[in-house]
Amino acid sequence: LGGALGGSAHGGTAEADDEDDFLPRYMVGRRVLPGELSEDEEDFTRMEQTFDDLELRRSFVGPGGPRDGARLTRRCGLFKGLIRVVEEGKFRDQGGLEQTEAVVDLLRTIQYPRQVRVRLYVLRVLKLLPQDLSGAADPYVVATLGSQRQGDRQRHAANTLDADVYQCFEFDVDMPGESLLKVDVYDYDLLGPDDFIGSTTVDLEERWCSRAWQLMPLKPVERRRLLNPRTTFSQGSAELWVDIVPRNRIKAFPAINVQPDDTMEFVMRMVVWETKYAPNGDKGKSDVFIKGSLSSTNAKTQAESTDVHYFVKDGKAFFNWRFVFKIKLPSKHTRLTLEMWDYDIISKGNLLAFKVIPLKGFMRKAYRARESMLELKRGTHYFPPQGNEEVPTDWIHLDYSAEALRNDRRARKWQRRGKVPKVLVSIELLPWQLAHASPAGIGRSSPNINPVLPEPKRPPSIDLVVLTAKQLWTELNAIFHLNLILAILLFFILLILGGTLLSHINTVIEFGRNVFNAARDDVDSRGELE
Repeated sequence: LGGALGGSAHGGTAEADDEDDFLPRYMVGRRVLPGELSEDEEDFTRMEQTFDDLELRRSFVGPGGPRDGARLTRRCGLFKGLIRVVEEGKFRDQGGLEQTEAVVDLLRTIQYPRQVRVRLYVLRVLKLLPQDLSGAADPYVVATLGSQRQGDRQRHAANTLDADVYQCFEFDVDMPGESLLKVDVYDYDLLGPDDFIGSTTVDLEERWCSRAWQLMPLKPVERRRLLNPRTTFSQGSAELWVDIVPRNRIKAFPAINVQPDDTMEFVMRMVVWETKYAPNGDKGKSDVFIKGSLSSTNAKTQAESTDVHYFVKDGKAFFNWRFVFKIKLPSKHTRLTLEMWDYDIISKGNLLAFKVIPLKGFMRKAYRARESMLELKRGTHYFPPQGNEEVPTDWIHLDYSAEALRNDRRARKWQRRGKVPKVLVSIELLPWQLAHASPAGIGRSSPNINPVLPEPKRPPSIDLVVLTAKQLWTELNAIFHLNLILAILLFFILLILGGTLLSHINTVIEFGRNVFNAARDDVDSRGELE
């Protein structure tokens, strides 16, 4: 499992070793350069520069006039040519002969144009500068070669600064000929003209006439800067590569489909078995439960929790609880978040430990294997774990929360010894067809199969007896409404006691009245005698 998770289950975040397993097929073996091809030292030293490019500038007098104004220059064109000086006496030397033949071969290449097809593959545009008030942009790509222009503003990406393009633009030209391939990026506007973001230009003749470039079996992906004449700052970058194919060989080398693969629904099942080194809460114990959430770009986060193992004092909690998540692949930035919590009936609880695990390699491996997994289903050779059959498991190491270290001295001691909270899990990722054919319920609910999850064997505790009585009362109350019955009985008892007390009060009042009347009569009789 640690390898399937890209090495991240044990605290790392590195991708898996065999990166090719996780790439689109057209990217297998293809280099990705951090910049432009001309900036890459390894390729540029081999390729060198084929032509001599000389900027043509024209002088003019500044605003001050011919006497006071300074003489300025402006760019008015570009000379592209081949200038070589070979000493006549060295023509017979082997080195001079090779140099001369190389020049002659190059001259033949540029003197006799060939019909070619230029293929521009644009994958993404990245880190664009914001163009809208929302702080984002709606970018789309336009490619221009000579008088040919291709691009569709309706294919713009909405409200983003990092857009997926995945388009192939094809141009039929003569080479040498129209050689400046321009890639423009615009910001789509519903009202008014679209805003120009930036552009990059590829010199096709430099590549076509370079033997080193032609010998590259797979042309590298370049990350080219997007420039805008209004500023010297980069406006973002475009990921692309260029192929040039002779037109008589285009059938042997068809265009590559760079469109992302169709999405496919998968089901990820994760069983949480047990924990070790769970920190204690603020009362010398913890009521542990595990929360798992699965998140990815442009998808709603899914979260599930186990039941609670009460009164954990030795860091060991047992669950045998299954999480079931649905996800569409391929996906971006897929992450599994595991959190260990101390349950509190009043508040949401206290976070004890956590870990965020990238699932890039795991998800891409499953997507790559989808066809073979479905073949297994059709051939009835897929048998998920049943009953007590052994299931592959692995420990996922978590990080202590600051609150847990502050409240638990033992957790600080464990941390000094290199012991961290960890969760024993098993994970499987299946196409939904296989998941439907071999169902499994959430938690330990029906259908409790694939595999069967027994009730966890949790050690007995006096506190647990009290808690069980409370839970029993809660369940009986939910069935028989005991709280309501007790409230009604209490009401009648108070009513009876109140009636009895009221009758006694009346008797006392009557007795007091008689005593008062007797005393008054006695006083009156004495007065008469006197």
